[in-house]
Amino acid sequence: MALGEMAAQRIIDTGVRTHYLNAFEIGKRSGGELIRHALLDELILNRRVFGIFFAKEAIFTNPPGTTLRPGDTLTDFHNRQIVPPDFLRELDEKERSLGRGAIFGKEKIGLFVEPAEINDSGQPRVIRPASITTITNIEIAGGGRADEATKMPVEVSKDVFRALPEHQKRWFLAGAGGLQFISRGHDPPHYNPREIEAVSDSGRFEVLISDSSMALGEIQALAIGLGCEVLRPPAVIS
Repeated sequence: MALGEMAAQRIIDTGVRTHYLNAFEIGKRSGGELIRHALLDELILNRRVFGIFFAKEAIFTNPPGTTLRPGDTLTDFHNRQIVPPDFLRELDEKERSLGRGAIFGKEKIGLFVEPAEINDSGQPRVIRPASITTITNIEIAGGGRADEATKMPVEVSKDVFRALPEHQKRWFLAGAGGLQFISRGHDPPHYNPREIEAVSDSGRFEVLISDSSMALGEIQALAIGLGCEVLRPPAVIS
C-alpha cells in the first residue's frame, strides 16, 4: 500500500495500551477496524508511528516438525483461542481448487487469519475468520522476503536474502508456534522495524485503528471503558 492510499484512510492513534481482545473491540465498536498488518507495516517502515502496536490479523504456524491434519483445530499453546476445523476444511478445498495443493501434511505452512468475530463468552474463545491466507514456506527461524500480500517473511536461500533490498527483508519471531497475535514496532533501539513478533493474548501493546468516523474523545472514552491504559491523547495520523 502506497502512502497516497494511506492518506485516503483515517488512521487514528488511540493513545492507549491494552491486550488484543480490547484492541479488536475498539476497532469494531468505533465503526472501523484494528489496523491491518500490511498497512501497519507501511506506517512503521515510513516512520509515521513510533511504539509497539497490534495488527488485526492472527498468525498460525506449526511447531517445527509437525503438520496440520484433517479435523485439526487451530489453537494456541495454552488452548485459550481456537479457529474451528470447518474453516480449515474450506481453506483446504479452496487451495486444492486453485491448484496450490493441500494445506494438510505440509511443513512450513503459515495461516494468516483475519478475524471477523471473536466469541469470548467461554473457554477457549472462538475466532471466526473473515479470511485465511496460506503462506507457503513461511520463515520462522530467521530472515526472509516479505510476502506481497501479508508482509510476513517467506523462506529464501541465504544468497537470495543477502541480495534483497532492505525494504523487502523481514524477520519473524514465531515463539512456540500455534495461533498467536501479531505485534510490530518502531521503538529504537529496542525494536527492529522489520521484525514481526507473534505474541500471546495476554501481551499489552498500543492500538491504531482505521476507517472509523467516531470522534477522538469518544474513541478514548470507549477505550477507557474497556479498562485500557491511557498513554497520550488520541490523534489522527493520516
